[in-house]
Amino acid sequence: MKKKLEQLYEMYRGRLMAYASRFLPNEADAEDVVQEVFLYVSQRPESIRTAESAETYHYLSIIAKHKALDRLRELKRFAGDDIPQEEEPAYEMPEESPLAEALRQIPERARQMLLLRYADGISTREIARLYGMTPDAVRRAIHRAKADLKKKLSQEGKEE
Repeated sequence: MKKKLEQLYEMYRGRLMAYASRFLPNEADAEDVVQEVFLYVSQRPESIRTAESAETYHYLSIIAKHKALDRLRELKRFAGDDIPQEEEPAYEMPEESPLAEALRQIPERARQMLLLRYADGISTREIARLYGMTPDAVRRAIHRAKADLKKKLSQEGKEE
């Protein structure tokens, strides 16, 4: 089990750090969350079948999200207004990118679903669980968000 856990840590630490950082105000908190993820997994070795699979990353990222949101709530309780009030992740995009500008123009929830699906590789089924929706509703929402994004990008291209 120790070797498997080390392998998981080596494979996913960086991605999970980046993911947890989207929720939390500093790198130290993100590192704590990643450690909590691997502690959680070490107590449930049967929960990981194979180290290198989309299913494994998906599972670890969901644990990371829940741990990060728990940490954010804890920080808010102790720090008050010093911590950002949104619990949804704020995905970092290059400031001057046409894609970034178009993403900023679509609704927050649609943007987050697109980023979870395509930037993080989270399945529509898991996104549905996170948002309390059906997978079909998530697919429709993502389809509409992509259409909206495409429209924004084509409008931006015409303006230049």
